[in-house]
Order: sequence, then structure tokens, then C-alpha cells
Amino acid sequence: VEEGSADLLAVLNRVSLALGVMTQNILRYRGAIADFLGDAALGFWGWPIDHPGKAEDACRAALGIRSAFAEFGKDPAHPLFGFRVGIGIASG
Repeated sequence: VEEGSADLLAVLNRVSLALGVMTQNILRYRGAIADFLGDAALGFWGWPIDHPGKAEDACRAALGIRSAFAEFGKDPAHPLFGFRVGIGIASG
């Protein structure tokens, strides 16, 4: 955000696109969106309804997010080119 402070609308659009990618993958793999924390989306699997394969679904979502950002990284014209993403998965 500091680097893009001259054009905050562009920063907002980039973060919105990034959250959209995260959200789409969480929902695609039967996750529930729990919260948005700045530029992060928090998803849960197996809540509020438990389902078998929830750990695998969380991993599939993470791989989908990683794959999407890798594709964006190949196209300098894409709005998310250079956008870095970190993914954490916890169970228990």
C-alpha cells in the first residue's frame, strides 16, 4: 500500500481482485468464508457442518490459489502481476 499510495484506487482494485481469487477457491472446495483481514481471506472447512475430506479440500483450495497467482505472475499486464500471496493451513 505504501508503494501505491499515489493511486490508492488501484491498490484497492488489486486487493479486491486478490480476495476474489482466494474466496472463489475457498468456496469451490466446500470451505466457508469466516473473515477478511486486510488483504487476507480466512476460510474454514468442516464448519459449520463437518464433512469428510475437509483437510484435502483445504489443501486443494490452497493449491488453486497458488496456481492462480503463479499464472498472474507470468503476465506483466495482469493487475495482480507481482502480487505476493502467503497461505497457511492449520488443523485441530
